[in-house]
Amino acid sequence: MVHKGKLGNKNAVKPDSQKVSGSRVELVMTPHRKVCYVKSADKEGLKLSAWIRKHLDRVAATHGFKPDDKEQRKTP
Repeated sequence: MVHKGKLGNKNAVKPDSQKVSGSRVELVMTPHRKVCYVKSADKEGLKLSAWIRKHLDRVAATHGFKPDDKEQRKTP
């Protein structure tokens, strides 16, 4: 069978609400810490990346930032 065109992984397709574009952040941590984070994310039904964003957004909100609002920025 000959396929033409792109054959992406259909399982990797995400709904618009889960699509994230933009910059990346790299974290360096111990394997044990990563396992703890992955297991915590699993308990919440989230992928690690979404779990990290959720918790970082919560902390940023305590400092007056609203990461969900792309145009809103904290003014000094």
